[in-house]
Amino acid sequence: MKISRSRLGDITLVALLVVVGVIGTVITGLSTDVDRPVDAVALALVVGNSLLMLIRRQWPLPTLAAVTVPTRT
Repeated sequence: MKISRSRLGDITLVALLVVVGVIGTVITGLSTDVDRPVDAVALALVVGNSLLMLIRRQWPLPTLAAVTVPTRT
């Protein structure tokens, strides 16, 4: 199975977003005084929103809605 260049770029983007998002969230949670500590729900939001970038080319508006709604608070 051959992966197209755009799909490979999407996979690379998602991997980068997951790594930077998780590390940044954990570091921020440890280094600042926050109202709610970083937990599994926070990390699931970061990973879930990053994974949604895989479908952004096929369904851009549903992807925008799916990323925006859980993070609007």
